[in-house]
Amino acid sequence: MGFDQKHYVPILKAKAGELRALKEASDTVRRSITPVLEVTGVPSKYIEGSDDPMPSKSDDAHIKTVAQNIAKNWGAERPVFIDGFYIEDMATLPDGREPISAVLDYLRDESIKAVPVTGIDRYAEYTAAIAAAAEKDGCGLCLRLQEEDLASDDLAGQLKAALDHLNVKVGKVDLLVDYGPQVPPRSTIIPLINSIPQIKEWRSFTLAASKFPVDMSEVSQYSTVELPREEWENWTHLRARDDKLARVPTFSDYAINYPDPSDIDPRKMRMSANIRYTWTTSYVIAKGEAMPRKKDKDKKAPPAEQYPMLAQAIINHKAWCGPLFSWGDAYIQKCANKACVGGGTEWRAVGTSHHLAFAVQQIASFP
Repeated sequence: MGFDQKHYVPILKAKAGELRALKEASDTVRRSITPVLEVTGVPSKYIEGSDDPMPSKSDDAHIKTVAQNIAKNWGAERPVFIDGFYIEDMATLPDGREPISAVLDYLRDESIKAVPVTGIDRYAEYTAAIAAAAEKDGCGLCLRLQEEDLASDDLAGQLKAALDHLNVKVGKVDLLVDYGPQVPPRSTIIPLINSIPQIKEWRSFTLAASKFPVDMSEVSQYSTVELPREEWENWTHLRARDDKLARVPTFSDYAINYPDPSDIDPRKMRMSANIRYTWTTSYVIAKGEAMPRKKDKDKKAPPAEQYPMLAQAIINHKAWCGPLFSWGDAYIQKCANKACVGGGTEWRAVGTSHHLAFAVQQIASFP
């Protein structure tokens, strides 16, 4: 399945908004990406009068729903990476399967080309499930390294031990080096890449990072600001120096999300209406104010007032690509004309849709 630096590997949560963006992506975008879909844990629900959140559904029901949504929104035409890091410590399901095994079983039944993702220090049960799936499907697997893994004094030994334990050859493994919410220093990234063992032998080699903010608290209400896409600038720095690299990495980021998921208690914090729009070297953020709740007595602007105004702010910005650029851009145009409003999930889909199309276009522009 290997791919090169002309490809794009977005890391997305396997949630409704991001999956909708994949469903609405053009054929050009879908051919140009292999997403990493992170299966997150059971969503919480918050009940008035209770201090602690409650799971919104059973583990078994959650796993089945996530797998069905991946199959419905991505389809069986192209491969997809599936990472169960966030369900790694979930209890064994009632039928005795590991949660990640159940996800991969459901996807296999739908003929989805799922490539499982693991790491060097995952739980033994999780690693065994990944090895079994890789052997059964013959699609290989993805090995995801974190920054701390790269600092090991014996990375070569750890990689060899991991591949031996997984019973897979290096040529059947996609190597994903993931810096998470950091961007590696330019002074060290080239020698670091060149020092990775067997760098030319991995099926693919991808470098991921993101400096997208953890939240919008630093953005003033009713303002439009630009935040730097440091991960993109770092990758273009590498592309400009490809003669110094043993292998040029494929670009990967977290789209318009902070890498680590957050679970916000809506009883204590309200999300502000915002639209996230990717541009050349920055993210354009149009932000409103906190969303009102039904019981609120203070006068907060409802979504029907905020989002059309924020959509118009994006259209008025020089970053605007026009309604034909992506499904997300068409949605923004409609909203500016007050033809739709949407909530947080829809706007996550909108921003992700535009981001995927924009990143694919940027990458394709390199010679």
